[in-house]
Amino acid sequence: MDRRDFLLQATIAGLGLLTGCRRRPPLPGLSTPALDIHIHAAALGNQVEGAYVSDSFRRSNTFKIYMWAAGVSEKDMAGNDGTSAYIRNLLAQLRGAPSLNQAVILAMDQIYDPRGKPDRARTPYYVPNDFVIDLAHRHQELLAGVSIHPDRPGAVEEVTRLANRGAVLIKWLPNTQNIDVSAKRHRPLYRAMARNKLPLLVHMGTEHAVDVVDQALGDPVTLRTPLEEGVTVICAHCASQGSSQGEHNLDRWLKLLPSYPNLYGDLSALTQLNRKASFERLLDRGDLWHRLVHGSDYPLPFFPLSSPYYFAGRIPRSQLDALQAIPNRLEREIRLKLALGVPERVFEQTRSLLT
Repeated sequence: MDRRDFLLQATIAGLGLLTGCRRRPPLPGLSTPALDIHIHAAALGNQVEGAYVSDSFRRSNTFKIYMWAAGVSEKDMAGNDGTSAYIRNLLAQLRGAPSLNQAVILAMDQIYDPRGKPDRARTPYYVPNDFVIDLAHRHQELLAGVSIHPDRPGAVEEVTRLANRGAVLIKWLPNTQNIDVSAKRHRPLYRAMARNKLPLLVHMGTEHAVDVVDQALGDPVTLRTPLEEGVTVICAHCASQGSSQGEHNLDRWLKLLPSYPNLYGDLSALTQLNRKASFERLLDRGDLWHRLVHGSDYPLPFFPLSSPYYFAGRIPRSQLDALQAIPNRLEREIRLKLALGVPERVFEQTRSLLT
């Protein structure tokens, strides 16, 4: 056991003593294995044609923490094994989670300006679409979530091409990718998404993990345009951080739900300490389960960013230690949500949105 693992285990043990827990079996997992709709891909080194990570993002603490959380070492990244190590560790997590049997692995498109020119200088990282589709073809546990910037040349045709190759959704991070979701010029693209039955998984709310072009692009009200074109929209993290126009983004997302039955939210990252308050608001509502789906935001569900101990007042003390002791992070994420009262229907309807 190295120093890092020793400190981690000591902290876990200390929290267990503070909560007065006795080790007992956690709540059971799901009766039917679920699908995780929000898993990040990584394309590092020289293994993936066209992929890149900007120098500034590679030097950032955020990137280093992500790679540590995914089990990718400095040696892996310095050589050509970074991508393989990331995917290998992800597959091990998936295969070791009894309550999970598939996950959507997400691409990340470059920034494009309105004239269709790629802006590599402002793009923190680029994970090509065909890379995640090829992964999905090779591994039955993986489904492809592609990323098509609306200003890239031939975006409408790319929707159809990737749908025919097996893509199951389109993922955007507007604050970082400089995407105005509300722009009327994107309506033909939204019609293509609806026609090909590709949901849009889109980050809403503020973004802090990677460089941001404009936080205002995370305002949930911008979702009206794709919703009006019949696109099934899944708001990542339920817009659970930050404010727009003086109103919390979670509230702005909640206000859209009655008017748009094709609007959903994913529960990814909501077990993290920085989103705990928003998650508890959703748990207390109890009337939104039919509009929520499961995602983990892997590789982020790691201690101490996410832990059952942060919900000590909501989970019986007899279960906290056992939940924290689950070694598989994807399994722990599911069982934590079940222990907090998230019903199985949330996990069941995650898959139904993609079929």
